[in-house]
Order: sequence, then structure tokens, then C-alpha cells
Amino acid sequence: MKIKILLLVFLFNVSIAFAQIDINILRENYSNFETIQAEITLENPLKNLSANDIKIDNIKVAPLIFSLEENKYFIYFNLPNLQNGTHNISISSRFLINNALTDIVSEKEFNIIESNSSLSIKPGILFINKNSLQGHYIIILKNNNQPLDVSVDLDSDFLYPVRTNIFLENNEEKNLFIIPKEGSIQDSKLILNYENTYEIPIIILDYKMENDSNTDLEESEKKVSFIVSQSSLTRALNTDQSISGPIEFKNNLNRDINVKFYLTGDLDKIIKINITQMKLKPNEVNSQYLFINEDKNAKGVYLGELVLEAEGYKEEFTIELDFIEKVNNIETTDIEEVEEDSLGNIQNEDFSSELGIGIINLSSPQTQPEKNKSSYLFSILLIIVILVLLLVIFYLSKVKRPPKTFKDYTSSIKR
Repeated sequence: MKIKILLLVFLFNVSIAFAQIDINILRENYSNFETIQAEITLENPLKNLSANDIKIDNIKVAPLIFSLEENKYFIYFNLPNLQNGTHNISISSRFLINNALTDIVSEKEFNIIESNSSLSIKPGILFINKNSLQGHYIIILKNNNQPLDVSVDLDSDFLYPVRTNIFLENNEEKNLFIIPKEGSIQDSKLILNYENTYEIPIIILDYKMENDSNTDLEESEKKVSFIVSQSSLTRALNTDQSISGPIEFKNNLNRDINVKFYLTGDLDKIIKINITQMKLKPNEVNSQYLFINEDKNAKGVYLGELVLEAEGYKEEFTIELDFIEKVNNIETTDIEEVEEDSLGNIQNEDFSSELGIGIINLSSPQTQPEKNKSSYLFSILLIIVILVLLLVIFYLSKVKRPPKTFKDYTSSIKR
């Protein structure tokens, strides 16, 4: 009898877990080190999903988390080296059930299979602001196993890939460039086919520069906020380029409030912040300063969020930075479609225009003054040479010739 009761309790708890947490893994089978993608839906949770809530076989991982809508998330991360067989991804969260705080854990199975192909992707989901299209978008592909041939298909009217086929040697990493064109701007997906398939969702965002009064939250709900017109920043930079600048934030309450900041993903490898926690006065506006790639040695893509948190309320500012060397490293016959500057680097618009003037304005060191300095020195040297020549000519013109002798005169008379 006791066994039956325990079984019923177990089944009841399992049914509650499935009802409160839904996990949808985009693929069932993976190889080691591949990128796993999943959609997570929570039913009226008491807290937002965080990296600490996600585990593989009860071991913490480092996922990137994106909010698709209220209580619905998209996550992706590279799998560790696992044994072949069945494994579990577990999601935990806290809920109010029957007027009691209840921590629930839900699990979903996936398989690690033996395969000669292993592909990692970054990012696993792509967000595009329809009001501020970039010149290009980048998907990074890395082959973790034997040479791999990847075909590219893009289900979109306004985007197209620079290459439709990419060959990757073992441990080789390449960039896949996606370029906008004229067409209907709507959600789509990028499909990568090899021995397996990746479907990378492309989500269209509609962030307008002006404030939309219909989206304003009540003061009691939105305690603090970043003062930006968009919730993300995406830029491509040179590997030796260092940039820095402020992003403003505000206390929306009529009282003091303590705030704290932290970085997620791998942003802490290349970004330093000058404020980790502080007290804000009522309605005070302050600035968080970002220092990006101070060591000037960043390589590849870095993705995560700058998080502003206060009294249980949290705002996230997504940052994606791609550090590249030169476009001519890309093997393609269609590369002329990608704009380049005189140094062969991909041109990028100043992202301050994407977020609103005066909101965030990170300025990179300019190399132009060095060129101007060299030009200035050359001009001075040229002027000095010209002056010396003029002085020599003037001197020679003023030198008096010796007077002719009587013999010289007589010899010049024609006979």
C-alpha cells in the first residue's frame, strides 16, 4: 500500500513538473562538442531563468539565454565531452503551487552518438532589428572532427548567405556572412546541412527610436532601467581595436535603491565595467562605463548580456562583438557584396546611431591622426628643401663675375 502511495505521489510531482516547465530540444542526437539548442517555457515562475537553473546530467553548464517573450526562453551552448548514450538536460525554477513555494526540476533526454562529424555554431539564434539593418551578420562555424562539407540554405526574402557551401578542415573555424537585401522582412531560419542539420532561428525585432508610451511599465514594476532605445548591441571590430564608453541607467522610483551589474556569457573575457554595485538616489541617472578589448587581443565572437539588477527586478542589455582580422581571409567569389574600407576591413556604422544619440557612445581610437602627423612632417621637410634651393639660386645670382682683362676684350673683337 505504501509503495502505491509513493508511486502516486511521484507521478503527481512529475505531472506538475511537466505542466510548469516545458523543454523543447531542437534535435535529439548530437556529437560531442556540438551546439545544443532548446526552447524553455515556464508557467508563471517566481523568478527569471538563469544559467544556474540549467544543467547537463546534474552538472552546471554555461548557456546563453535569450528571452523570446514573457516566460519563454531560447538557450544554446556547446556540449562537453560526454559518453555515447542518453543524457539529460534539466531545468529548475520556483513556483507558487497551492500557496506554497515549490522548487521544480524538469528533465528532457537527448542522445550523444558516435559520429565523424561535429559542428559548433555561434550564435544559435540571430536577432535583427528591422529599423536598423546592419551591413552584414555573422554566423561562426567550427568543425570539431574530421573534414566537413556544410551546405547553407536561408529561408528568407530579405537575407542571403555570401556562400551556399562551406568546407571545414579538422578544428577549422570560418565565418558565414549573411547580407540583407530588398524584400519582406519577417522571421525566418538559416539551415545548415551536413550529416546532421542545424536550424538557426532568425527573429525580427521592431525597436523604434522614439519612445512608445504603450510599452511603458508602471513605476513599481520597472524599478531601474537602461536608457537605450534598443536592448542589444552588435558590432564587428578589428582584433586589435579597443573601444570604451558609457551607457546610462536610471532609478525610476521616488526613493533610494541599490543596484548591481554583472556580465553573462563570455563577455567578462573582453569587457570591464567600472560599477558593480551602487546606491541610486530617487530618479537619479548615472552611467556605467564599458571598456572593451583593452588588451587588444580578442578573437572571434563574444556574446552575452550586461545585466542591471535591483530588488528582484532585472534588465538585460545584449552585447554581441565579433573580432575579425581581414575580410580577404574569406574564400568566396561573392565577397564584393561585403563593404570594405581601404585597409580591407569590414565597414561598420557607429552603433550610437542604433541606440539613440547621447545614449551610448563608445568611441574607438582613431588611426587617422598618425597619418596626418606623417603628412605634416613631410610637408615641413618639403618646404625646407624648397627654401634651401631658393637660397642657393639667390646666392649664385648675386655672385659678381671677375672683371675682363684687356686681353679678353681684344680677343672678343672680330677680325
